[in-house]
Amino acid sequence: MPSPFAMKLRKHLRNLRLENVTQLGHLDRVVDFRFGSGNYAHHLLLELYSQGNLILCDGEYRILGLLRTHEYEVKGGDGENGVG
Repeated sequence: MPSPFAMKLRKHLRNLRLENVTQLGHLDRVVDFRFGSGNYAHHLLLELYSQGNLILCDGEYRILGLLRTHEYEVKGGDGENGVG
């Protein structure tokens, strides 16, 4: 059985054609694959870092799904909210 992320990709990208591939930023390790166009556009962002990630977004870059989720703990600061 496919993973939940693979199922989400199938749901949102089915019947959409790969329209464009661009590198985000200058010398950055993020690639944007745009599927479809107009109201049907979706983006699949590929992060080429140590563990990498795939991020499925709608046409306005709202996140619809992640291959890997990350939790970050903020350390330092004043002890209340970790900012500072």
